[in-house]
Amino acid sequence: MVKSNETIEERLKNALLLIRKYENGEAHELMQSYGNTMQNFGVSVPDLKTIAGVFAPDSELANILRRQPIRECIMLADLIDSPEKYSVELALAVSYSYKNTEQAQFGARFFLSRMSFASELATILLTDNQNYSRLIGLIIVSSISAEEFRQNPNLLIQTIELLSESEPESYDNITYLRALAGAGRHIVSFDATKISMVKSRIELLKVKYQKAYQFMNQEVIQLLEYC
Repeated sequence: MVKSNETIEERLKNALLLIRKYENGEAHELMQSYGNTMQNFGVSVPDLKTIAGVFAPDSELANILRRQPIRECIMLADLIDSPEKYSVELALAVSYSYKNTEQAQFGARFFLSRMSFASELATILLTDNQNYSRLIGLIIVSSISAEEFRQNPNLLIQTIELLSESEPESYDNITYLRALAGAGRHIVSFDATKISMVKSRIELLKVKYQKAYQFMNQEVIQLLEYC
């Protein structure tokens, strides 16, 4: 835990020192080989969580970390930020700041899904045209409780419709398909009455998007047999 009297400059310095402490050269090289052009030190998610544990929830530090062009700084910000200090508008601004799929997935899972207004946020993101908005929205959907869906029934219908009405290029994106399948499974896990709707939507993929249909059939429909 950092000392309560440390300045923001000292806290930022400590965060950067800890990131370098957990640096992984092999992981760094692997990320570079996959085309990750952002500066990174190859720090793993478990190690980032360890670093986050050193800091009390700290929105001030998180805001500064998000402005650093370093992979680990942006991800660490999502782990130490305080969701209760955010409005819908500020949360959307964070979602638009992500520069790649890894950041979007991480931020959705570890920060944006913790918002008290997560269902409202997901509703907006699922209809947004920003790069990673729908991906983030689907990941948030997968964390929403049954009670939140009951309070926001339009989100449930909106998500089911996306099973067959996403942008055409989305059905070639395995990361998006995984998030879409996860959202579909999550919905029927607490509302079995929606199984037929989910199945029928996925069946619509068969003609135009055969590969996507095969994936969704395996990841969702076949698993529904156990519901």
